[in-house]
Amino acid sequence: MVSQNTSSAGHLPGNEDTSDVVPFPLGKRIGKIRSVAEKLLRRTSAHHAEYYRHQVNVALARQLRKVGIAEHVVIRELREFWSGVEQEMDRMSPSSPRAEPRH
Repeated sequence: MVSQNTSSAGHLPGNEDTSDVVPFPLGKRIGKIRSVAEKLLRRTSAHHAEYYRHQVNVALARQLRKVGIAEHVVIRELREFWSGVEQEMDRMSPSSPRAEPRH
């Protein structure tokens, strides 16, 4: 029987020093989604809304990259987050047939 030497830093031969970091999905951060949607709905101009959207996007991307999230995951997470924000804005909008009254 041939044994494999696993003494080099506890790694099996052929295994790379890589791991996947799985963030809490941005699309499930309901509080953040609602907060951003409310702030976007209160913006007085398209320019102000776009600037705020950019600021949020940069901050979220920076947070994910800082903890080592792969770029393709960052892009996917941001896409899901903004999809959630758009859905929440539709729900909150007074002109939306699905709008729920706020208490």
